[in-house]
Amino acid sequence: MPRDAIVRGADTVRLADALLDAALLLAYGFIVAARMPQILLKGRFWAEEGAIYFLNGRNLPWYDALFAAHTGYLNLAASIATLLAARVVPIEQAPWVSTGFALLIQLCPALLLVTSGVPWLRKRWTKALALLVLLAATPSGEVWMNAITSQFHLGVCTAMILALPLRGGLPGLFRGALLILAPLSGPVSAFLAPLFIARAYLDQSRHRLLQGVILGCGGALQLGMVLLHPEPARTIGIGPRMLALVVYVKQILLPFLGTVQTQDLTTHLTGDVVAGTTPWVPLLMSAACMGAIVLAAWRNRNAEVRWLLAGGVVMMTLSYYGALGQHIQLLSVTFGDRYSYAPNALFGLVLLGIALTGHRWPGSVAALLVCVFVWTGIEGYASPGAMFEDGSSWRGEVANWRTDTTYRVQFWPDYDVWRWPIVPLPGEGIH
Repeated sequence: MPRDAIVRGADTVRLADALLDAALLLAYGFIVAARMPQILLKGRFWAEEGAIYFLNGRNLPWYDALFAAHTGYLNLAASIATLLAARVVPIEQAPWVSTGFALLIQLCPALLLVTSGVPWLRKRWTKALALLVLLAATPSGEVWMNAITSQFHLGVCTAMILALPLRGGLPGLFRGALLILAPLSGPVSAFLAPLFIARAYLDQSRHRLLQGVILGCGGALQLGMVLLHPEPARTIGIGPRMLALVVYVKQILLPFLGTVQTQDLTTHLTGDVVAGTTPWVPLLMSAACMGAIVLAAWRNRNAEVRWLLAGGVVMMTLSYYGALGQHIQLLSVTFGDRYSYAPNALFGLVLLGIALTGHRWPGSVAALLVCVFVWTGIEGYASPGAMFEDGSSWRGEVANWRTDTTYRVQFWPDYDVWRWPIVPLPGEGIH
């Protein structure tokens, strides 16, 4: 197949295959939603999703709310979700609109996988295993079922589009739409624009070049927003030693050992760094593990595996480079898991690709690691974190507010910092 070819054979997918793919997507969505059922039962706005974006949607003109910058950048996915929540339904039903929009975004990586056209993902069981990898990529509930972290799922989508074979028709249009939305929902996707240009050059592909231009234009706009709205809490820059230690915690231990064991193994790591001690074992393990996966992907000679790895490495490095807060906080197992989700999901898919297409011992080792990766995710499925999985009832909060419009409504998590006043719109408020 020519490098610039667009896969069109999938346009004649049999009805039975389409129904099975739809069943996989429904199962994936059910698993995402069932992990923290109180979100749907009680209704939830998560932190800034409510206190910033939802209130913007109510209080600002729609165009100001849509393009409002928070923490230094534009998050169009969050703005669209909460603007719809603020304007389309009564306030009692608002969080279900935002949560539903977030769930649709979080289904996009799964949809890309089941329609990928990748030879090693054509069998039903390999598709199901790939979806499990996406679900198992982080033990934290931080990135699920809220609009403000949809950007990290869109980052996974962007890396997949980079790696997967080109598609025409509706799948191609769908990918184009994602490449427009993704960089305007956070910097994480825009980081990959140079890789699209690089692949366009290597493959001599006009279609890849068009994808890179679309992503780059969104990234340029996002860069302008970052420059116009600098965020004081954002620490730009991370040294190689600190980066290696964060990778050791977030990419090497956490996905394979889980939260509790990783905490046990890294208890003294922050103290050692503050004391000026060089933790040689974590540094060497980090370098060895990353070197091993790069070597295995390179020797594998599979284009999808290589580009998924490239996307994961770039996204991981630049996400930690510009993370909010002090970078030493990233050594905590429970801090900044949103930054580790997309790289872990991509590295898990890389291991799956090596397992399914590799030869001899690299494929066997990768298969074992995928099993551990998925099993750790399954073990952590029911423990997303108390602050993420439960909180106040939205309808109860709104009832209190309707009785007294000076009442400060409680968003999740149930901390006083997320208790905010809501200005009544005409016709709202005290009955």
